[in-house]
Amino acid sequence: MTLPHAGPAHRRALRLPVSGVSDVSIDGDRGPWRSVRQCSRTLRGRFHTQRGAIPRIGLVARLAAIATLATIVAPSALAARNHAFSASYTGHGRGEVSGTSAFGSATATGRGSIIGRGTLTGSARGVFTSQRCVLFRGRAVLKGRRGSIRLVARRAQACAGSTDANDVSLSGSAQITGGTSTFAAARGTLSFMGTYLRRSGAVTISFSGRISF
Repeated sequence: MTLPHAGPAHRRALRLPVSGVSDVSIDGDRGPWRSVRQCSRTLRGRFHTQRGAIPRIGLVARLAAIATLATIVAPSALAARNHAFSASYTGHGRGEVSGTSAFGSATATGRGSIIGRGTLTGSARGVFTSQRCVLFRGRAVLKGRRGSIRLVARRAQACAGSTDANDVSLSGSAQITGGTSTFAAARGTLSFMGTYLRRSGAVTISFSGRISF
């Protein structure tokens, strides 16, 4: 097909409608092939932009969906579960008194729910609040098959019996402050009760409460 070349007085531009592109003028003065090449380049650019944008938009949308899902699922997947806990231990302890202060330590063996068979080690220090009672704070570690649990007790009480100073009762509550293995991030509160026989050094102590990990 030959496109006629118009003279200066009757110069006209042939306009070709192309889908998706503004009408392309093929100006006879500049030659048909130059304008056709411009049209071809325009079409290729439009086609590349439209085809290339779709994968980019799709990738961004997928990444956004994954991030949103992660924020929803992660907290529930990592949420700590709350468990009932109980344990009992028997062993040996010793105590010392100096003026109005008292110090004690103990080691014992026993078993507990969740933690299994294991040991207890602990120590405490306090002051006499009366002739028979000591207000104390202390630390203990419960070790078992699934790891260890750290305990901190504050404002616990040890009181000798009214009829026999040999029998000392222990009571209070302890905060769980972590541990190892399964209980590395454990939290909770345990109440405890026990006895200490001063003459023999025998100690019994039991814990109950709830633990989350």
